[in-house]
Parts: sequence; structure tokens; C-alpha cells
Amino acid sequence: MSVGLSLVVAWLMTISASFSGVTEQDLWYRITIRDAPCGYLHETVRESPTRIRTESLEHLRIDRGGTVVELSQGTTFEEDQRGTPLSATVRIDTGGRPVRHEYDFPEGHPRALSRESGGQSAREDANDAWLTPSEVRAFLKARIAAGATRVTYRTLDPYAGMRLLEIELTRVGSERREVLGRTLELGRWRMRSDGSSILVEELRTAEGILVSSVADVGLGMMTVELVDRETALRALDAPPPELLDATLVPIRNMVGRTDDAVTAGYRVFFDTDRSWELPDSGSQHVRTLRPGGFEVTIDAASGSTASAKELADPALRSASAYIDIDDPGVRRFFRELEKRPGDTTLEACDRLRVAVARQVSNKTFGVAFGSASDALRSRSGDCTEHAVLLAAGFRLAGLPARIATGLVHAPASGFEHGAFAWHMWTQVLIDGVWWDFDATRKNRFDAGHLLVSTSSLDGGTGERALSEMLLLLGRMRVEAICVDGLVLDEKTTDGRGDDR
Repeated sequence: MSVGLSLVVAWLMTISASFSGVTEQDLWYRITIRDAPCGYLHETVRESPTRIRTESLEHLRIDRGGTVVELSQGTTFEEDQRGTPLSATVRIDTGGRPVRHEYDFPEGHPRALSRESGGQSAREDANDAWLTPSEVRAFLKARIAAGATRVTYRTLDPYAGMRLLEIELTRVGSERREVLGRTLELGRWRMRSDGSSILVEELRTAEGILVSSVADVGLGMMTVELVDRETALRALDAPPPELLDATLVPIRNMVGRTDDAVTAGYRVFFDTDRSWELPDSGSQHVRTLRPGGFEVTIDAASGSTASAKELADPALRSASAYIDIDDPGVRRFFRELEKRPGDTTLEACDRLRVAVARQVSNKTFGVAFGSASDALRSRSGDCTEHAVLLAAGFRLAGLPARIATGLVHAPASGFEHGAFAWHMWTQVLIDGVWWDFDATRKNRFDAGHLLVSTSSLDGGTGERALSEMLLLLGRMRVEAICVDGLVLDEKTTDGRGDDR
């Protein structure tokens, strides 16, 4: 129940993608969340006679319910002096085994080189125009020098499988500020990226160098500020912000617990500029009430029919960085589990769920997002580790499986009826039907869940799903209508209120 905390790192890519500066640069930034220094961002640009190398590294320390976790991610992008992309590498470390994604650019289009892609095109929109990091720097510098008040460009988001990221900057004023011992005239800009409801307030130099960035990311105000190297590194020594409570979603009219609940009805509201849809999948069925408002019915004893595209998706059966079914230990663990000849497929899958719950015996927030093999060897983790290890077991049994991201109902301090916490579980395809399995709960599944998205976790799809979820932090409200036939709210929908 800690998915929301992993989303903080994903947001930083939007900031990195909008960097600009001189030909050679070495910039350090301090990251602050809710007025608490908690990490740094370091970007360098180096040129040789033939290549330009842009590197970015982010490092965070976060308190997750009393457990301090360190998260980091970095990118390296190489291009030639004409701006032709050559290679890109993404490195992600969330406490388990580090994950690495590599790309090359045949004919200028990104191609994933990771094992799960088989060297396939990294995205569907590969023919659309976009700017490399050096082109972004040159473009921003030229537009600002020309007095532009609105600047729009597209670049690639390596943390989301190289999808196109469109960034729009609007100038809203100027101010003088001391920056690293010098008083500078800075431009004040508002930045948005496509599909995001997060508005970022920025200060930039006349050359386009980012001086500060401030945004409400749902967990509170997050600031990225240009400082010297020593100040940036000292941010890791400060007490980190406690962010678990900030990810909780309040709920009205709820019963005390839902561990044994089979059916439930909810109303869900999104307070965002972006249009959101909830998936109709597994135990969940959705009816749209109005834009941004939905009525959701959960029947934990049922599943839903898969689409033809889902049935044919090879990523649901293959190894990936997080669902690493090619790991010898993972293969051996599931091969040695006891099988009962009389079991139905659904019953056999539930035995796998119970085995995973027993194996991951140390329920901890110490790892933000580990792989299946990490969970198996350490026997530690939270919902994410349970979900990926169970998905590995399903895939090794020949069943397509994916990760479900959403909310789960749980008791919470300060909430009369508990709250919904961000969560992950597993969906498996049995005879053309998607079924939900949660290895962190007492039963196979229960009606205290709300599904927001699904992902095979191949390539960058896992990071993409997390970055999309970030947009919902602090921007969702839930009302309970009924649980197991008990009517909790008979009023018509007005979309207001919570019980905190």
C-alpha cells in the first residue's frame, strides 16, 4: 500500500526534460517536499569533437510510514554534433535490483534493446518530430533571446518507454534573485506537459537555465532549486518528509473493514483537468456519471472477458525487468510448489497466491519497487513485490498475467471510516477471463479494491503507469454506496465532501 510514494521520482523526469543551458554544464539542484530537503538532482553536459553527452541523476530519501527509503534514477543520452540521436540509457533503483533500459536510434527512431522488447520499436509514434537534449537547449535559448512569451516543443520521455512528451512554457513575468552569489534577472514561466494537470512555476535565466521549479504534486509542494554541490548533497542528510499519509484517499459512508466483502458500489471523482477513465476489468464494472465522475461496482467473485488485443499480447507472457521469470531461483520456486490434481485453474492460482504471501514474510516498506527475484530472495516487500512475484508464478504456469494499480481500503489514523491507499495486485487470464488476485489480503480478492490502471511492466510501461498515477495524488474522492448489500448512501451524486 505504498505505490504513491514511488511516483515522486517519476515526476522529476518532466523537470529534467525541460532543462536548458550552455554547451558544457554541471548543475546541482536541491529537492524539497513539504519544506523538507530530501534529495538532489544533478545534470551534466559534456562535448567531444563528435558527440554530446547529457546525463541526469536524481536521488531521493523518503519516509514511508516510519521506514526511510532511498530512490534514484538516471539517464544518459548521446547524440552527434548535428543532433542525430545515438543511444540512451535509463537506470532506476528503488531498493531492489537496479533496472536498466537501453535504446538505440536506427534511422532516428528509438528502439528498445532490453530483453523484453526483443529490439522492437519503443513507441508507436516514432515518426513524429522531437528534439534531442542539445536541441532543446539551443531551441529554448533562441526563443527566450527572441522575446518569446510562449514556447512549445516535444522531446522523449525515457522513463515512460520513450513516449513523446510535449512541453509548453508560458512567460508570466520576471524577477531579480541572487543565484549562486550573483544577482540575476530571471524570467518567470509556467510549465505544463501534455496529459498532466500539474502546473509548474519556474524561474529561468536568459540562457534558459532552470533556477527553480515549484509544483503541487499531490503529496505537497515540491521544489527543485539550483544550488551548489555541497548544499545539494546535504539534502540527503536531513530528516526526510513522511509522505505515506499524503497518498491516502478519504472515503465517505464506509464500513469498518472490507477484508471479507464480496460486492460493493462506489462513486469515484477525479478533480483534474485531464479526462480520466476507469478500466472495466476483472472484478470491476464502471458506469460514467459525468466527466470525471463514475459509479463503480465490484464483484470479487467474478471476472471480465479479455479483448482480442489482450489475448494476443506477448508481453503478458514474457520476462521483464520486474517480472523476471527467466531468473533460475524464481523458476525453481514455482516448479517445486505442490500441485493438486483435482484443483481447478482458479484454485491452483489461489495456491500460488498463498505461497507468495508466505514467501514474502517480512511485510516492509523498505523497498519501493523490487523485482520478482528480489522479493523471492529477500522474502521482504510490500504490495508491489507480492504483485510481481505472483505475476511471475502465473506466467511460468503458462497463464498471461499483468499488474493492477489502484486503491485498497484500509484502516487509517485520522479517518473515521478508514481510507483508500494506493496499492498493487495481480490479474491473471484464465480461459479468456481476467481474474483479480491480491497476495497481501486474507482472501483471493475482496470488494475493498478500486482499479485505476493495468500494466504488463514490459519496457517502460511500468514507469509510465506510475507517472500517470502521480497526476491523481490528492485529486481523487471516493464515496461508498453499498457493501455486501448494506446500503450506505442513498443520496444522489453531488461529488462533495469527505469525512476526515
